[in-house]
Amino acid sequence: MATHSSHLIDGPANGTISKGQFLKYASGGWVACSGTTDLCTGVAFNDAVQGGVVCVQIGGKVIFLNGAGGTIADGAKVAPTAGGLGQTAVTTQFPRLQALGAVAANAYGEGLWISDVTVL
Repeated sequence: MATHSSHLIDGPANGTISKGQFLKYASGGWVACSGTTDLCTGVAFNDAVQGGVVCVQIGGKVIFLNGAGGTIADGAKVAPTAGGLGQTAVTTQFPRLQALGAVAANAYGEGLWISDVTVL
């Protein structure tokens, strides 16, 4: 898969990755965020396995998966859960998306990429 876009890049998956998971780049590849204070640098556009290729959304309008923590409100800032899924951002987190519409728990939603990585 050779993806060429200013908002999509391809890279190696350093573990199992699910579409919509918040990702960070580490040790020469992409891994799912594993802590609520992780600085996410992309969101998976496709599922990938260890050693496979993942397409990573790094800007613009992004598709993400909301975790099981409840509905994310329209316009809310979104950051990763400890499992790398989306949640409404709280203090100490680095929000990377702003929800474009309300997103139910365990559902895919759209968000606008936030380049400013200031902690809330």
